[in-house]
Amino acid sequence: MPVAVTEQDILQKPTATIHSVNTYTVTERKLMNVCLHQGKQDQFQSEKYRLPISSVATFLDTDEIKNVVWLQDALEGLVGTTITWNILNVDKSQGWGVCTVLSGGTINKGWMEYVFNPVFVEKLKTYKLWAELHLLILARLKKKHSVAMYEYGQELLSRHKTDEKTNELLLEDILTLLGLKVDYKTLNRDVLKSVWNEINQETDLDFSYTGVRTGRKVTAVELTFKRKKQFQLPLDLSQLEPLQLAASEKEKHDWESAVVRKLVAFGVARQQAEQIANQYDIDRILENILYMKVQLAKDAGKIKNQAAYLVKAIKEDYRPQKSPEARTQERRAKWQVFQEKRAFSYFKKLAPDDQKQRRQRFIDWLREEEKGLIYRQYSANGWDSYMVQKALFERELKPLLTKAEETNFERYCAFERQKSLIT
Repeated sequence: MPVAVTEQDILQKPTATIHSVNTYTVTERKLMNVCLHQGKQDQFQSEKYRLPISSVATFLDTDEIKNVVWLQDALEGLVGTTITWNILNVDKSQGWGVCTVLSGGTINKGWMEYVFNPVFVEKLKTYKLWAELHLLILARLKKKHSVAMYEYGQELLSRHKTDEKTNELLLEDILTLLGLKVDYKTLNRDVLKSVWNEINQETDLDFSYTGVRTGRKVTAVELTFKRKKQFQLPLDLSQLEPLQLAASEKEKHDWESAVVRKLVAFGVARQQAEQIANQYDIDRILENILYMKVQLAKDAGKIKNQAAYLVKAIKEDYRPQKSPEARTQERRAKWQVFQEKRAFSYFKKLAPDDQKQRRQRFIDWLREEEKGLIYRQYSANGWDSYMVQKALFERELKPLLTKAEETNFERYCAFERQKSLIT
């Protein structure tokens, strides 16, 4: 039984690292993504990161966790092989650069530890463009060229904020992205055909391409990517536990530790961050962090010392003053909007016949039982009426919601807190 793709385990990967020379093996590139995913959680503030090998194996699509030669080789690759980034010069905030991804790594007693190269980390802190990549989908791809092309396609769609895009790349650029030195005939026969097949079969994108000729010679390749309206992962992948990002087993589901890491990421000393996490409730801390972000967005130069400002904001509670009842009411209103967005997104992924059936059932109800304002709104404005959409949600789409954060208010609040801690 297949299930829909979820929002967990999404990597926000900078464009400059996608537009790189593909010198890595497929295992090395997937491992780099897993490492980036963990580092992003604390904005690359930690000196060393730690992951259970079982979690790493999941996202590299292997069951082998005892004989870890494959992981040793991949770590050696990320420590010893350079990455040349931003080769297409799309992200103007990033210059051309070259370095290794990691400066070191160890494997011991079921855990992998690694340290990012400081030069690489500096680049990761200044990017402006990125793509969101689903690690479980990437795990399905077996060929390194498919991984590189899939990442390129997702970046292209993200950058242009569209679900379908065609772009022409010079032959020399596509060869560099794929890490190849061949002619177009060989590229098409030995690489692009298998990439086309794997991306279309295993991912949430439809991919097509055609050679562009100058005279009799192919000098460019036209690439087209389109997001599939319906895509589901096999059940065995969807049931996997989310990638464990905590530094130890104790911290995996420890809110307090997560809050401390969040505060430290803003420059607060660890001891002071621990005191704050013990003294104040999580909503007060997170909402004051959000308040500071809003002030920075209005005037980045106004706050000279972010750490000191944040500590004072939490202690004195700079949030707009509201009663507990008002805050709860506001959260419930946001939850309702969240439910509606989720339900309509699920509705759009249903088969056309199922969508039609639900709409028709709703229309029949309007005509037979609802003769009031909603019916008049539908008669005048059709599906564009917000009142009609809200009624459709309540009668036909709400049953599509099955996840804990979609059906339980307290679980939704916990879900939003978790999002705040990792962004």
